[in-house]
Amino acid sequence: MKIKIMSVLLMLAAFPAFAKHEKMPLPQQVMTAKTVYIDNQSGHADLGDKAYDEMKKWARYQIVDSADKADMVLLLSAKEYIGGYTSSTYGNTTGSVDTNGNVNAQTYGSGSSRAVVTGTTFITLIDTNGGASLWADAKPWGRWKSATRGLVKELRDRVKDQEQGKK
Repeated sequence: MKIKIMSVLLMLAAFPAFAKHEKMPLPQQVMTAKTVYIDNQSGHADLGDKAYDEMKKWARYQIVDSADKADMVLLLSAKEYIGGYTSSTYGNTTGSVDTNGNVNAQTYGSGSSRAVVTGTTFITLIDTNGGASLWADAKPWGRWKSATRGLVKELRDRVKDQEQGKK
């Protein structure tokens, strides 16, 4: 019996895929924030509506009507957040948002007319004192699921896990 137990333990130690994936803790500002401003820079109201709806369901943060009143900003975008309230891309970006709130952006590079479809929604939590990114995630969108809703739910789960001491 001892040999079987030892064999199982050795097998589990040999396979890192069985190890639990630990996550880096969220910054203290995210955990202590009371208010959030949703800054929808996606160019489509429906994307903001989905984020607003998920944040209201969560009810952890009070949603305020300006960044000046907020502890942090939840930025919605079709582009990765670089700093301030702008992001950097080469060329012009256009896009659309489907009925699930998924962003379909097309970037036309300088000197090129070939479109590159990203199909990714970005959410960034920004500290209102200085503009630093506190947490960011991106999700490629699918036909039937909202990337926006999924990202807010992932943030909610991560905050909950951290509050409960899970990693």
